[in-house]
Amino acid sequence: MKKLFSICMILVFFLLPLGSHVALAEDTKTEEKQEQKGARISENLFSGYTDGIYKDKYYEIDTYQPKEDEKNVFQKVGGYLFGDDSVGKDLQRMLYTTCQWFANMAFQLNVILGQLTIFLVDQALNLDIVDTVADKLGAAMQNIAGIGKGGFLSSGLFPAIIGIACVLSACYAGYIFFIKRQPSKGLSELVKTVFVIAFIVTYIGNAGTILKSANTISSEISVTVLAKATGTVAGDPGRSKADAIFSVKKQIWDLLVERPYLFLQYGEDSKEKLGAKRVDELLATALGKDRDDKVQDEVKDGNQMMVISSVGERLVFTVMYYVVNTFAGVPVIAFCLLIVAFQFWFLVMSIISPIVMAVALLPGHRRVIESWASQWIRPLALKIFMSVMLVIIFTVAELLYVLPEAGVAGYVSTMIFQILVFVLCYLFRGNIVAAFSRARGVY
Repeated sequence: MKKLFSICMILVFFLLPLGSHVALAEDTKTEEKQEQKGARISENLFSGYTDGIYKDKYYEIDTYQPKEDEKNVFQKVGGYLFGDDSVGKDLQRMLYTTCQWFANMAFQLNVILGQLTIFLVDQALNLDIVDTVADKLGAAMQNIAGIGKGGFLSSGLFPAIIGIACVLSACYAGYIFFIKRQPSKGLSELVKTVFVIAFIVTYIGNAGTILKSANTISSEISVTVLAKATGTVAGDPGRSKADAIFSVKKQIWDLLVERPYLFLQYGEDSKEKLGAKRVDELLATALGKDRDDKVQDEVKDGNQMMVISSVGERLVFTVMYYVVNTFAGVPVIAFCLLIVAFQFWFLVMSIISPIVMAVALLPGHRRVIESWASQWIRPLALKIFMSVMLVIIFTVAELLYVLPEAGVAGYVSTMIFQILVFVLCYLFRGNIVAAFSRARGVY
C-alpha cells in the first residue's frame, strides 16, 4: 500500500507543470527559446507611474541547473522500484524547482506591491482632487445656496429663507433690546446677522476660488518641504518638486524591491561591488535564450545564488524581506491613503456648507459657523500633518541611504532604523502635533 502511494506521488510530481524560470544547460536538439517581450501585467498595471524605475526591466529570479538525461515516466517509476538512485535525484530536483517557483512567485507579488506603493505615493503627492473639481463643486454650492458672485440668484436655499431669517433676527434683537433691556447685546445680534450674511455671500459667491486657494496652500507646503528636505540631504538643495517625488519613488523601489532582488540574485545588495553594468544587462534581458546564456555565464563566474541548490537560502530570505517590507511599506501606504482621504473629507465639509450656513442664520445659532469652520479646516491641517510625517520618514531614509554601508549588515541595519523611525513617529505623534500648537496663556 505504501509502495503504491509512493508511485502515485511520483506520478503527480512528474506530471505537475511548474512555471518557475530555471535555465537548463544547452541541448543541441532543443529549439532555441525566443525572448518574451510582449505586454506584461506588471508593466502595464501602473503604466506612467513607474516609468524610469521599472519600465523595460525584467525582475525575474533566475536559477541554473545542468540538464539531465531525459527518461519517460515508466523508466523513472521502474528505476524507483528497483532502487535506481537517479530517481532520488529527480525528486530532489523537482522539490528544488517547486521551491524556486514559490520563491519567484513571492518576488513577483513583491514587485506588484512595490509598484502599488509607488503609485500611492505618486497619488498622495501629485493627485489634487480638490483643485480638479473645485470649480464644479463651487458651482454646485452656489446653485444649492442660490448665491452667485453678483449676489443672490432667483432660486436656491437662501433667497427663500433670507427674508424670514432677517425678520426673526430683528425680532430676537428687539426682544433682547426692549424686553430683557440689554441694548448692547441686542445691537450685537443685529451686527452678527449682517456679518453672517456678508460672510455667506462672500464665501459661497467665491467658493471655487476659496477652495482652490485653501487646498493649494496645504499642497504647496507639503511638497515644497519634501523637496527642500530630501534635496538638501542628497546634496541637491535646488531639487525641483518633480525630482523630489521621483527620488522618493526611487528610494521606495530600492528599499522594497531592488535590494531584495540583488540579494536573491547575487547574494549582496551593493551594485558598486557587483558592477552596475552586469546587473543592468540582466535586468534588461527578457526571458529566453539570451537570458539563459547570461545566467549560465553567471554560474560559471562563481555566482552561487543562481545555482538551484541555493533555493533554501532564497526561501528563508523571502520570509525575511516580506517581514521587513511589511513594516516599511504599510506605514507609507497608510499615510498616502490618508492624504487622499482627507481631500475627500474636505470636499464633504464644503458640500454641506450651504446647509450649515442656513442654520447659522437662525437667531442663537451663530456659533454653528465656528464649529463648521473648524471641521472644514481640519482635513487640510491633517493633510499637512500626514505630509510632514512622510517628509520625516523620507528625509531620515535619505540619511540612512547615504551611510557607507553595504552587504547584509547594511541592509538589516537600514531596515531596523527605518522601522524604528515609523515606530517613533507613531509613539510621539502627539509631540509632533504639539510642536504646531502654542501653549495656553502665553499670549
